[in-house]
Parts: sequence; C-alpha cells; structure tokens
Amino acid sequence: MPPIDKHVAISLQRTGKEFREVHEWIDNPEHKLEHHDLSRVAEFVREITARFGQDAADEYTRHLQEDVRHRFTMIAGDTGEKLAETLAFFGCKP
Repeated sequence: MPPIDKHVAISLQRTGKEFREVHEWIDNPEHKLEHHDLSRVAEFVREITARFGQDAADEYTRHLQEDVRHRFTMIAGDTGEKLAETLAFFGCKP
C-alpha cells in the first residue's frame, strides 16, 4: 500500500490539504489492519468525523480506495477489464 507520504501528497493535490493526521491514524502500525477493515468503515467514519471533521472522513474513504486499488493491482497487474470491474465493485474509481 502507498506509504503515508504518498497518501499525503495525493490528498494535497486532490484537496489542497494534507490530512496527515488521518493518514497516520489509518496506517498506525499498531492498528493498521483494524483501521483497514472494510466491515468497520461506518464506525471509523463516525470516529474520524468526530475527531477531525467530515472532510477528513471523506479522505479516510479515499485512502481506503487507494489501498484497495494498490492491492488488487499488485495481485492482478494493471491490465484487463476484470481488474477495472473488480476495483469498481469496491468503489475504486480511476
């Protein structure tokens, strides 16, 4: 998955804000697997909204999308309609 600095750079380019504290929270080594648990997204969106605001919660979901895209690309390569279809299924749009 992209390192925190890459997530920060993408956020800065996309929104004009780094959201570093959000990316560090998500990728904290002690809780990384927990914070990437897609079955808990709604719970974590509420937590991030309370701690950092709605824009940060939106960035959390984008971080997850980037990580899912990265993982599937690592496994399947960056080619083919099936990869695009699978990524779209998980909400990862280009």
